[in-house]
Parts: sequence; C-alpha cells; structure tokens
Amino acid sequence: MKNGQFKIEHNVPLPGGPAARGNKYPVVQMKVGDSFVVPKGKVFNDLYGYARKARVKVTVRKQEDGSNRVWRVK
Repeated sequence: MKNGQFKIEHNVPLPGGPAARGNKYPVVQMKVGDSFVVPKGKVFNDLYGYARKARVKVTVRKQEDGSNRVWRVK
C-alpha cells in the first residue's frame, strides 16, 4: 500500500470459525426455540464445542425413538 494507508473493511468473517466448517450443524441459522433431530446412532460429541465457538447455546434431549433433538436456547 502506498504511504502506509490501509483500507478498513467491516463484516469480513474470520477464517476457521464455525462458518468455515461447512455448517456441520445448523445452529447458526437457527432462531431461539428452533430445533433439529440427530438420528439414532449418529455421534455428535463436538456439537457443544461447535455451538460454543459460534456463540450459540443449545440443549439436547433424547427422543422416545432413540434419536436426539437439539434446541437453540440462546
């Protein structure tokens, strides 16, 4: 850049964040109260870490059929 001048840009997503992982879980697109089902037998151990990095709070409850339902609560 000439003369040490830099252009300041706003709202450029940081690489490596939740969006860079290909939206493995749709928690970022969800509104509070929305939910989705994780089928029985699917492993989702990294869900809470993913949500935490996206600054989203979720809770999970086991369904009668053995699947898990994930709600966005904050």
